Amino acid sequence: MKRKASQKSLSSKILRPPKAPLLEHETTTDKESLPVLIEAFEDNVSVFVNGVHTQDIPNSAQKQTIILDTSGNAGLKIFNITLKDALGNESNRTKVEIQKTIANNTTNFSEVRVQNINYDYNLIGGVLAGTIVDTDGIAQIVVSYTDGTSNEVFNPTANTTFTFPHYDYLQAHDFGTHFTITLTDLKGVVSSHNGIIEEQDEPTHFAESSIYPSGGFYSVTLHVEDFNGIETVKINNDGNLTQRDLNGSATNYIIESVEENKTLTIEVIDAFNNSKTYTKTFIQYLTDFSQVAIQDNNNSTAALMGNVIDANGISHVSVNYYDSNGTWYDDDFLSGDGNTSVALWSLPPHSDGNKYIIGVSDNLGDYRYIEGIFPNLP
Repeated sequence: MKRKASQKSLSSKILRPPKAPLLEHETTTDKESLPVLIEAFEDNVSVFVNGVHTQDIPNSAQKQTIILDTSGNAGLKIFNITLKDALGNESNRTKVEIQKTIANNTTNFSEVRVQNINYDYNLIGGVLAGTIVDTDGIAQIVVSYTDGTSNEVFNPTANTTFTFPHYDYLQAHDFGTHFTITLTDLKGVVSSHNGIIEEQDEPTHFAESSIYPSGGFYSVTLHVEDFNGIETVKINNDGNLTQRDLNGSATNYIIESVEENKTLTIEVIDAFNNSKTYTKTFIQYLTDFSQVAIQDNNNSTAALMGNVIDANGISHVSVNYYDSNGTWYDDDFLSGDGNTSVALWSLPPHSDGNKYIIGVSDNLGDYRYIEGIFPNLP
């Protein structure tokens, strides 16, 4: 009888499965995996996730961590977790539900702006300008308007920055028109930005298109642009006063002949009654080549070094090279960007005995040069 009782006890143990595990975990994640803390109630059991053996728990006194795969699209992720003992008895399942979200960087619409548009001297409306940034990558941008015009659709080919096209390629919209920008990033996340096409108070821009010296005078062509619309241009050329009424034109070219050492002042008044002034005195400063030097490389070559200086501001520096027979063979071009000094240190070496000519064009259109020979230095 004792043996039979022992057989019954053994049979009962074989048939009894492990208890379902206790789990501790977050219910949402934006990561590709999620750690879950698991607690078993007996030793030497194996963990199965959706029927797949994941790991073993030799000691029930210690909680262990399993990793659930939450990769893929956003949505509800469901996992069924069970325990099996060494005899293959399986516990009831513990169901885990994880809501997967997508980690998303905020779309930056802060640089979007409205630009006024002029046509035939009339302010006719505005277009969108500026940039949009989404570091998750931009799949598509759709801009809709309340004035009945067609949507603008842009596909930036996965770039993280989008810049609105030049206004010549966009349709102007009446002031007061509402717009909505809808951006879809590469993760499928949609962001939007709303605004109104409103008349802008924009700055006046001056650009020196050309300056040419001639016989003690400078021929100056100045490009003026103001998308508020230019109403009046007042010109003071060394005391000679003239005025132009432009009736809201967005752009104008002003051509003046200014005597050397005299001052040209141009005041622009726009449709907002803003005033901005360009002023310049056309003094003929000489280019300073005194800091130009030669660096000998002790290998039958030498290179230019030092700086060229011009107080008028340097437009560009050109260096032409000629061999010992006087035949041109190479050149270098350095942009001055309006600076008063340009360094020559980055120029490559040339053979001893070859000739160089350094030419400087300044911001007043003056051109000056020096020439020399790369010497055989001791």
